[in-house]
Amino acid sequence: MSANLADRVPLVLSASAVVKVRIDNQAVRVHAHNRADQWFPLKRLSELRCYGEVALGPDVLPHCLRRGIGVHWFEAAGQWLGWAVPASAKVDPDIEHLLLEFLGLPDWQTRLQYFIAAQERHLMRGFLNQSRLHANDMRPDAVRAQALAAIQMSANLGQVFIMQLRHVMLARVAIAWAAAGLPAAFTTKLPKRMAPTELLANLTDWKLFSVVWQVRARIDRICRDPVDRLAFIERHLPDTDRLVADWMRNFCHWLAQQSHE
Repeated sequence: MSANLADRVPLVLSASAVVKVRIDNQAVRVHAHNRADQWFPLKRLSELRCYGEVALGPDVLPHCLRRGIGVHWFEAAGQWLGWAVPASAKVDPDIEHLLLEFLGLPDWQTRLQYFIAAQERHLMRGFLNQSRLHANDMRPDAVRAQALAAIQMSANLGQVFIMQLRHVMLARVAIAWAAAGLPAAFTTKLPKRMAPTELLANLTDWKLFSVVWQVRARIDRICRDPVDRLAFIERHLPDTDRLVADWMRNFCHWLAQQSHE
């Protein structure tokens, strides 16, 4: 029997330490430098996070996908590159119908851009109300820079740590997004500036900022080690499945309105 999702944990693999990864008797076997091999049961894993050029055996990805385990790839410095997710979720026929109508509109890209900008501004205002930060420049990029500076100072967090935390959050949301049932035909039509990874990054930033702001005093007081800090904040991250479900609900409601305008 598989473990409950709440009991599963991510397996972090770094190319600087890991020599080879393969499947061995329903477990991920990790061979590392100057260390005995380790076995991690598939049923206990929520996802794999590969930093750098981790040597995955040819059987690792298929086994993970069959067991509902997503695999993420990052640059060694922490930048998220992309992911592979299980194809277990089916496309919602209602969403597909709405999208087909929407893609037939001559100005669908402009409409979608306005919708996404409105969603980001809504999340941004929520963070500003929570943090009580005063922003003279209300452009999202300017407020984001101000929020990052305030968070780094108040929680004593370095820029590299914040970047790593942002990519962890983005990777989690990407899994939920992929499972939300959007047709691939739609996402492949999006221009580069509106690629799913870019859109998700802009939206998830504000949720992440809100979480870190709430626990900023406890982070510096309780967690001195960077690994402990990352684990502490990860425990407080929002339910990404529910987060994406809310976004999808708003998106579908908005899509339905477009065909009547």
